[in-house]
Amino acid sequence: VFMHFYGKNPAFDTPEFAESVDWFFAHEAAHMYQRFGALTDDGDSWIHEGGADALAAVALEQLGVATHADVRERANAAVDKCAAGIAKRPLRQAQLDGSFEAMYACGFVLQMTVDAAARKASGGKCDLTCVWRDFQSQVDAGKPWNSDTFIAVASKHTDKPTAALLKAMVNEVQPQPAQKLREGLAQEGEAD
Repeated sequence: VFMHFYGKNPAFDTPEFAESVDWFFAHEAAHMYQRFGALTDDGDSWIHEGGADALAAVALEQLGVATHADVRERANAAVDKCAAGIAKRPLRQAQLDGSFEAMYACGFVLQMTVDAAARKASGGKCDLTCVWRDFQSQVDAGKPWNSDTFIAVASKHTDKPTAALLKAMVNEVQPQPAQKLREGLAQEGEAD
């Protein structure tokens, strides 16, 4: 991952800028971990874009660069961005309304829910990286890189409510998406 900052900008010297660079770098590094191939459907972008944000959050928290409270705050802020992006269509179709931001926000919230549910279901032995390793092995074995494969893999490592949340958000229009997302996070102990 290469990043270049040109010129003099007072923002470059602020803690906020440094923090944003940490998250940006971790997101881009996560893309390398994901071994992303090619999508047959742009509606599956939530897997790699939101996944990169979520994997970045997991890594930054494990490294002590971000606190659990920082990650929760980001997830809670992403709920509203996600809900706005999927107000008229399911996540799989959000980009049709020009809401590609929903792929990041919704993917992040959903995969942070998967992370918490996997940790809970495994007694801390499996987290989002464990789910991703399994997803990658399924793709390597010939399964398509898509929502159905990711949800099937996540379902093996989480619980029925998390699997139902993923399926519903990705495939169905939700009358109150923010509430449903917050309920999913709360069920796993991740909402404020």
